[in-house]
Amino acid sequence: IEMVNPDNPSCPFKNFVGQDFAKKKMGRVLINALQRFNHCAADVSWLLTGPSSVGKTTLARIYAKILKLPFIEIHPKSIKTLEDIFDAINEKLVECKPFLEMVELTQNNYCAPPCVVFIDEVHSLNRVLQNGLLKAIEPKDRVLITESRQYVNTKNVCFMIATTDPADLFDAFLGRFTEISLNPYTKKEVAQIVQLNFPEWGPKECALAAHFQP
Repeated sequence: IEMVNPDNPSCPFKNFVGQDFAKKKMGRVLINALQRFNHCAADVSWLLTGPSSVGKTTLARIYAKILKLPFIEIHPKSIKTLEDIFDAINEKLVECKPFLEMVELTQNNYCAPPCVVFIDEVHSLNRVLQNGLLKAIEPKDRVLITESRQYVNTKNVCFMIATTDPADLFDAFLGRFTEISLNPYTKKEVAQIVQLNFPEWGPKECALAAHFQP
C-alpha cells in the first residue's frame, strides 16, 4: 500500500502533480499486481485520454516504474506492421537481459515476460493494426500474430494506450480498455510543476510562469 501512496516520499507518484483520481484508480490495480511474485499487471489494460500535456506518458512510465517492469514505448509513426510491434517489444526486452527476455517456446512461438507496452497517440495506428492487436489484448486470446506467422503469448503484458481523440478508435478496440480521462492542469498545479523543476524559484515566480505559459 505504501508503494502506491503519494504521501510516501519514496513513491514515484509523489512528484506527479494532480490527477489524484487517476492515481487512486491505478493504485488499486497496482496493489494487487505488487503482491504477485512477478508483478504482472496484465489483468487491466489502460486507455489514457485527455488533451496534450496532461501527463499521459509520464503516468504510464510511473506505472511501470512502480511495478519495476520494462517500459516499452511504441510510436505509431514508426509502426507499419504487427512485425514492427513484435520487434519493438523484443528489442527492449533484449536490453533487459538477463532478467527478462522473450522466451521462444517452439519455432516462431514466443511468450513475453511481464512488461508494460505503451502506445502513444494510438489513434494514428491504422485500422489493420488496431484489428491485429485485438487478439493480443483480448483476455480469452492473449496472442499477437504477426504477418510472418510469429505467435507471441501476451498473457503477461500490460497494454496501455494514450490518445487525444478516442473517437478515432473503433468500439471493439476501445472496449478492451479501462479508460482514465485526464484533466487539463489548473494554473495552481502548473505552478507546482514549475516549482518541482525549478526549486530555486519562489512561489511568485512559479505562479507568474504558470500564468503566462500553462
